[in-house]
Amino acid sequence: MAKNKKKKNASQPVKKESLVASNEATQSASKKQAQRAERLKKAKRKKIKRIIITSVVVLAIIAITLAIVFIVKSCNEKPKPKYNDIEFASVEIENYGIITVQLDKKNAPATVNTFKSLAKAGKYKGLEFTGVKNGCLYTNTNQNWGNIIGEFQAYNNHKNDLSHTQGVLSMHREADPNSGNGTFFITLEDKSAELDKYYAGFGKIVIGYDIIEQINADASEQGKDYVYPKIGEIEFYTMTSIVK
Repeated sequence: MAKNKKKKNASQPVKKESLVASNEATQSASKKQAQRAERLKKAKRKKIKRIIITSVVVLAIIAITLAIVFIVKSCNEKPKPKYNDIEFASVEIENYGIITVQLDKKNAPATVNTFKSLAKAGKYKGLEFTGVKNGCLYTNTNQNWGNIIGEFQAYNNHKNDLSHTQGVLSMHREADPNSGNGTFFITLEDKSAELDKYYAGFGKIVIGYDIIEQINADASEQGKDYVYPKIGEIEFYTMTSIVK
């Protein structure tokens, strides 16, 4: 019995050493596994970071490219005029032809509207020119169409930048600043020094001014025998209607 007991006691240290070695091996494996997992996490984070950086760079390149294309396209495109803001009157002058007047709605909107209203009502049809005075060709001013508050600065404090250069249509008036009645005159020369700020210019002849020159020449040549022409049909249109 004693002998067997000794053998049993002798085997105890061997088991402890084995357990210690087994624990150390387990700890080492766990440590390696943890280190590997950490390396995998770091590699994954680096990969995500590279993807994000690459995406940002690509998006920046696309944005810059689109901006350059837009800028180049904008530079190459010609600015489009605002055709709707440009209105014209086609005025027939009997026995002579048609003049085209660009109406100035910016500087004289009320006067332009009055001119259009009277024309559409047929007031100007058959109205004759009556003569040249102080470098201007007048229509018959003896009409009773109601008074107009003209757009000029001297009396009505309305700034009108349409200067009375050659070929401008302006509302006739008497001494009373607001005695205009819808009849008009056409400047045959630059009258800006005399008429600007005092008369409501509302349009300018852009086509057919040679007709006005011919009327003036015929009147000068024939003198008292000359019969001034009458106004015929007046039509209105914009650049938009021409383009269409």
